[in-house]
Amino acid sequence: EQMDLIITVDTSVVHIAGALAKETWLMLPKRYEWRWGLEGEDNDLYDSVKVIRQPKAGDWASLLDDVFNKRLKRFIAEGK
Repeated sequence: EQMDLIITVDTSVVHIAGALAKETWLMLPKRYEWRWGLEGEDNDLYDSVKVIRQPKAGDWASLLDDVFNKRLKRFIAEGK
């Protein structure tokens, strides 16, 4: 409850965070994942969860760079 942001993969953590309506970034592989939708960052389960997928299969480096060197820096700069 005290966290400003939760960064996770597809586990029970994302469901707890979503149920608590905590801002959450869900990192997923490129492959099809029907529970979280086919594309885009929105999903049908939780409004507070952004789905962030690998740009191409197996490319975790680009995803982690995006999350930690771009998005997180912007999040912190905005003072959230």
